[in-house]
Amino acid sequence: MLTVAALAGALLLSQVSLVSANHDSNSNNHQPAAFKAFVKRNNIVPRDDDGVVDRTFIEAEIHRIAGKYSHGHKNYNFNEIFGGSKYKQKRATINDAARELERREIARQKRMLTKRSEGDGTVLDKRATSAQVALTDWFSGGHDSMYYGPGGIGTPVQTFNIDFDTGSADLWVPAPSSSTSHKKFDISASSTVTTSSAEWDITYGSGTSQGFLARDTVTIGGIAVPLQVFALANVSAPSLEALVSDGIMGMGFSSIATSGATTWFENAVTDGLVSNPYFSFYLQRAKDLTSASSGTIGGGELCIGCIDSSKYTGSINYVPVTTQGYWEVAMDGVSVNGKLISGTAVSAAIDTGTTLIYLPTSAAAALFASIGGTKSGSNGGYSIPCALTFSTLGLTFGGVTYNIPLSDLVLGFASSGSTSQCLVGIYGQDQIGPDGNPVAIVGDLFLKAVYSVYSYSQGGSPAVGFAVSSTSGVSSATGASAASSTSLKVTQVADVTTIAIATVTKATETLSSNVFSSPPSATETSSISGSSASAQALAGISSTGTDSGSSTDSGSSTDTGEITYTVFSTATGGAAADSTDTAASPSRSSISAGSRPALPSALVLALAPILALLITFSI
Repeated sequence: MLTVAALAGALLLSQVSLVSANHDSNSNNHQPAAFKAFVKRNNIVPRDDDGVVDRTFIEAEIHRIAGKYSHGHKNYNFNEIFGGSKYKQKRATINDAARELERREIARQKRMLTKRSEGDGTVLDKRATSAQVALTDWFSGGHDSMYYGPGGIGTPVQTFNIDFDTGSADLWVPAPSSSTSHKKFDISASSTVTTSSAEWDITYGSGTSQGFLARDTVTIGGIAVPLQVFALANVSAPSLEALVSDGIMGMGFSSIATSGATTWFENAVTDGLVSNPYFSFYLQRAKDLTSASSGTIGGGELCIGCIDSSKYTGSINYVPVTTQGYWEVAMDGVSVNGKLISGTAVSAAIDTGTTLIYLPTSAAAALFASIGGTKSGSNGGYSIPCALTFSTLGLTFGGVTYNIPLSDLVLGFASSGSTSQCLVGIYGQDQIGPDGNPVAIVGDLFLKAVYSVYSYSQGGSPAVGFAVSSTSGVSSATGASAASSTSLKVTQVADVTTIAIATVTKATETLSSNVFSSPPSATETSSISGSSASAQALAGISSTGTDSGSSTDSGSSTDTGEITYTVFSTATGGAAADSTDTAASPSRSSISAGSRPALPSALVLALAPILALLITFSI
């Protein structure tokens, strides 16, 4: 429970990141009214301008995943039961090819080590290719809604914006006869296409995409797979028509494919077109690159047949796949403040095609009971106090906890009538895996915090690997964190578009924040901009630095970095002025590396006189 003294330490924090002019010019943020109208019309704005979560966005995604996972379950059973010996032979061929690629890579690395130990630095190896595909982040309402990248079909190549989805296994794009506003495949323009009369359809909750199957060369990142089976959709489900991608490439196991066909990556493995039997994802936040609230911007990377070591820190922790349908692995549970919550251990599908996190309802109830959550609405949502009662929340796989940045976790206010309750991006939904058992769906909300690897052979068997993303801003942990110290630097700059509330829990001196909200009005800002540094802080504070620390397998964590907070005001013109307030924070055994620091007591007391002004803000 927060005391009056703790409430007096309330600050407005901004999640807006400063970026160079290059970043802003490279994003499509200037797509003005038309772009904003498009995303609003299609229920794809996670949060309204007033900071309230747009529940229609959540409901649309729930419809999509319900249809996708129900369809995947049916496809898996059909392929397993009726696929016969031909289907089993296909799966064996894929697995054998993946193991052979892994064996070759291990042998290659041994040869390189031997050569180096003998003093011969010239190691010539004929290797298959790999590819790095740049992804675009489509963001709206302050949140990352989808990541997509270029994919080509046909000869010559026709390029489409593709959603690379580890939660499905079909590749499809619009057919020439489709009434879609997205790009359509021109059959007459490809010299290598073969069409068929085989019908195809897939249900996405609120609607169905349907069409027919075809074969053609499919090229991703320069890797061309000939005779790839894909679908041409005459009709696209409304929930997909609303998205910015033209089509979807399923990167799950082919056992859940509606077509029953081998996926593009599986064919690349069996044809020996990739160096390694895995692909990996790095997803970056738009707010780390731009201060715009909506648009598109470079948002990460898909590495095909490769792992990009520059995109993560520490080591990759692999977790075995339990069922070869989705990339489904055992999740130890949800950890709050470094402690696993009883009743949250589940099987989890790692799904790049889903935005949020969905837990079975029993696991969601156990989680929110531990953090003061109450049910909100009828779609599995929960609200929690905006004055967060915890400092870290993460998912634990293979004994390692990967924390989710609180600024990603908190979606917005639960309602327009109150600023005390917030919705988070974890919902309770009872979905089923390929084998019919309950499954959690872990989407981009978590995957932005990690670098994820999807391997068809890790020690001979499929596995998913996780490492802390180089831009996550948080840490992983295998035990309690050690004491740490930080310094606080405050810098005033101009222009703010998003702000947030943070509160101090006096008992633990932990700074918690919901890290979102609306900017103060022009009148409110003008009353602040000419005041003292402490008053100016009320215009918003954002971390522009990182809390650098090191973690070891023993679970110890040392935090010796400097925390830099940026104070935003809406004053225009003139160079940004600097005002600094530096103080060492006390040692904290309850906060892991990467958490925000405890506020110095002197700063809390200094803010007490302006509490009344804070309360008057329209947030």
